[in-house]
Parts: sequence; structure tokens; C-alpha cells
Amino acid sequence: MMNHSTSQVFSDLQHENTPVIASFQDSANLNQLCREIQMPANVRQLFETQRQLREKVVSKLTAPQPILFQGDQAILFPNTIMVVQGQSGVHKSRVAEHICSTFISQRPQVSHLGFQCSKEESFHVILADTERNLDYQLPHAIQQILHFAGIQAANPESLPSNFDFISLLEIPRDERFASLEQYITEKRATISGHLLVVLDVVTDCVKDFNRPEHSLELIDLMNRMINKSKCSFICVIHENPGSEKARGHLGTEIMNKASTVLQVGFMKQDNKLTDVIEIKFLKCRSTKRPDSLFARYKDEIKTIALIPEDELADYRQLSAKVSAIDETVSVLEECFTERQTIPYQELIQHVESTLCVRKDAARKRLEDVCRKERPICIQHLTYKLVKKKTETGPAYTIIPLT
Repeated sequence: MMNHSTSQVFSDLQHENTPVIASFQDSANLNQLCREIQMPANVRQLFETQRQLREKVVSKLTAPQPILFQGDQAILFPNTIMVVQGQSGVHKSRVAEHICSTFISQRPQVSHLGFQCSKEESFHVILADTERNLDYQLPHAIQQILHFAGIQAANPESLPSNFDFISLLEIPRDERFASLEQYITEKRATISGHLLVVLDVVTDCVKDFNRPEHSLELIDLMNRMINKSKCSFICVIHENPGSEKARGHLGTEIMNKASTVLQVGFMKQDNKLTDVIEIKFLKCRSTKRPDSLFARYKDEIKTIALIPEDELADYRQLSAKVSAIDETVSVLEECFTERQTIPYQELIQHVESTLCVRKDAARKRLEDVCRKERPICIQHLTYKLVKKKTETGPAYTIIPLT
């Protein structure tokens, strides 16, 4: 017997003389409809998702086109997550500011970091800040974004309609996620075009970035927004002191979900920090990893700008020495694709022969990867390398970053 809700749906359909009435002559279809109406909402959603996927897999798919470039290199695709990570004070936020100005620009231009956005799409930027004070720091940063976008605003009414900026500083930490979720949802309903949400810094958007239940709330929100509408996220995050790992459980999860990861940091020479900023591409899921960018803070424009090409030779050479660890990580990502543990001597010999280095150099490279907790990305998950004892002797293994 039909329950009340099923009977009501059937009655409504009869009353409206809808075309689907014909299908009700088939008892199998009617039974299926009754079952689906009685299903929990989440199960119905699974069936609906399955239906949509079945339609997509038999249709001609169009690959998404990039929405952000650096020079000729695509670095951000629609409906993805980009991470900008680094130690405190390395100008991560200024990198994010240049990206914001690129997307809201009202004139064709190349930013001081060489960023350009797609001209095939309209964009709306939401900047959610958590660190800068509201008296000077955040207003000044917004002025900089507008200036680099070629926008002059004489009063609040003349500010660009495709740029929103908020601060979570005055929202209690345990209420920030709910407030942010509601704000983004409300704005999404009124915005046309592609929505770009910049979270600076992302770990301050949740109650506790070390607790999975809190960090996964934010990750799930991003996934829902990305899958239901034209939306991308740029997340600025601090690294652990003395490490190259993004902070907390949230840092681990967001590294796994991100399609593009930029690392911002000052270069070292003779064990001392220089004023040269290296913007390194740790991860580019959709393209080959581009070469690093080299920039310097320029007081006359109050921001960072690319170093001229004719001055780059020395910095590229210095970066090549430092990037020995990048070479090693690439080898490890291949080695551990099918294995989780590799005997100590076997891995050293493999690094030695693959990279054409001496055994001591191979050993030191592996030690550096372990010591710095350098992220190793394998099949969209992020691991770190550790040395351990086994019954057959010492070995290297990978474990999830936490």
C-alpha cells in the first residue's frame, strides 16, 4: 500500500495531467518511484548523482580551460583549490593580493608577478581576511588590490561590483565557519560568473585546525561549492616552523584536495636568508610543474615584483642547488606509487643511480626530505618520508602527513 506522501504525489501528477502518467502504467516504474520517495534524502541524492554521471559518460566532454596564467603557463583551473603556503612574513598575502587584482581588473594588464586571467569568463572575488587589523592593514591591502587592478574609487558606491571583502576577526572562532558558510552561500545566490573565494589565512576560518571534525567541515564546504557551481578557492596557509608542511590537519587535507600548491619563501645563500623571494610550484595536478618565479619587495610600489630576466641567472643557479630536494621528491613519488616501504640500501641506490649522485649525497638528500617533512604527493594524497626499523633491517616508508 502507498504511504500518504506517495499517494499525494501520484494524485498531484494525475491532477496536472503530466506526461509521466503514461509511465505509471508500468508497475515496475511505479514501484521504483514509490521506493525512491521513501528513501532517505542522501540515498536519493546518490541515485540522482548516478543518473547525472550516466548521462555525462555517454556525452562528449569538454576539458575545462584555465582561468589563471603566469606568462603562458596555466596555473589555475575552474572549480579547483589553490594553496599558497609559506613561513610567516614571506609575503604570501601579497601573492594572493596580486591574484585578486588580476581577476577584478578593469583593464588589460599583466600584474607585477606576471599573472593574467582568462578573458572568456567573468569573475567575482570574495576576500575573507582573518589576520590584518581593520584600522589600517586590511584597508591598505584592499587599496593595493584596487590600485594594481587599475581601479580608482572615490567613495564606497564607486567600488567594483565584482569584489567583496570581509574580515572574520570580530567573529568568535567557534562561530567563524558557520558565518563564512552562510555568507558565501548568500553571495553565490546573487553572483553571476565564476566565484573566486580567497581565504587568508584558511586555518583561522575554523574552530580548531588540528581537529578532523572542524577541518573537514571547511573542506566539505569547498567541495560542495566547487561541484554545485562555478567556484574556485585560493587558501593562504602558514607552514609549521622549520618544516615545509602546511599547518595542522587542515593543512594536510587541503594539500590533498588542492590542484595547485605554491610555496613562497626567501632564498638562502651561504646559509643566510637573502631578500629574494622564490615562488615555487610544489604541485600542479593539471599541467607540468612550471619553473619557480623570483621576486623582490620593492619599496617604491609597496609590494613584490618579479626580478628582471637579465638578473635571473644567479638566482636560477642558486635555486637549482636548493631544488635538489625537489628532484629527490619526484623520484620518491615514482618509487612509492606501488610500494609503501622500501629497504634502506635499495632506496639509496635507486636515488644514486637515477639522479647520478654519490651514495653520501643520495643519503643526505633522503635525510633532508625526512627532516623537512617535505610533502610527497601520490595519487592525490600527501605523505612524508620516515626511516624505520624492520625485521629485515632499516627501511624508508611513507606515512600520511598529519
